[in-house]
Amino acid sequence: MRWNAANGTETIIRPELLGRDDLKIFIRENDGGLSGFIASLGGGAVGVSNVFSADPPDESLWEEITALASMEFPGLPIVGYERGGDLKAALSAGWTSIGPLRVWVRTVEP
Repeated sequence: MRWNAANGTETIIRPELLGRDDLKIFIRENDGGLSGFIASLGGGAVGVSNVFSADPPDESLWEEITALASMEFPGLPIVGYERGGDLKAALSAGWTSIGPLRVWVRTVEP
């Protein structure tokens, strides 16, 4: 799948995900190369992940993410977890930071 090759996720994003209604994989080809992201439903929101672009991230990419995710999953809040240049671009496109991401891990005894 070209999306996997462009994003470097050949062993992670499996082709069977393409048939799921709760997950959409977006890819765009332009003169600068490929860009894309994943939008998935969960917890009453649309999660945006695996954002990539051949060009440095910019405001227009994040505006496009908002528009596409809203068309595919209307009426739901859209959330993501970004940092660095992607966070700056998302904030410039009107996204709002609500704070740092916290990940909880539970150790399961064998």
